[in-house]
Amino acid sequence: TYHVAFGDGRSPSYRVRVFEHPELTRIDAALDFPEYTGQPAKVVEDVRHVTAVEGTRAGLTFRVTKPIASAALVDEDGAETPLEPDPTDPTTLRADLTLAETHRYKVRLADADGRRNKQSADLSVNVDPNRPPTIALTAPGRDARVSPVEELSIRARAEDDFGVLRHGLSYVHADGEPREVVLSDAGAPPARKVEFAGLIDFESLRAAPDELVSYF
Repeated sequence: TYHVAFGDGRSPSYRVRVFEHPELTRIDAALDFPEYTGQPAKVVEDVRHVTAVEGTRAGLTFRVTKPIASAALVDEDGAETPLEPDPTDPTTLRADLTLAETHRYKVRLADADGRRNKQSADLSVNVDPNRPPTIALTAPGRDARVSPVEELSIRARAEDDFGVLRHGLSYVHADGEPREVVLSDAGAPPARKVEFAGLIDFESLRAAPDELVSYF
């Protein structure tokens, strides 16, 4: 508050008020990964980019410079996810997301006077899909003709980004029901790459000439 003095007089008093726009200072992410990944939960501090496999639960904490009246994450399509204030700290906001799709969010803040953040604040969330395992049949490399008393050796390898939990062989004799042979249940932790082999015993199937057995 100030006035101007001159001679024996003075001006009325004037007041200068200072305000600040709300601003985001940092984002922390607590990541709880799906059980199938075998990965422990972790906290990543001061991030603007989060990358995780689909199904991860992300607890996001936003630090701001002043108490906020309203706040939201706004994705590229305009969909909003509200940010809730921490009851113990008005300058901390929180949101819980289950990651399903990749998005680029803008953090929108507004204080009690309707002033919004002037500096753009972005958060990129990259979601990796849980890809199915890849399987390569290594032997035999073609359709095989065998006698009714032979055994056919089948070899394969499988690979998965989070580990192969169980692998085996399924086959169908003529028009019968599929038969499943489990060759291994994985231990802990499961291997990401496995090589395995199995046998089809045609004599035990009582196979007859010109019958078809299919397998995978």
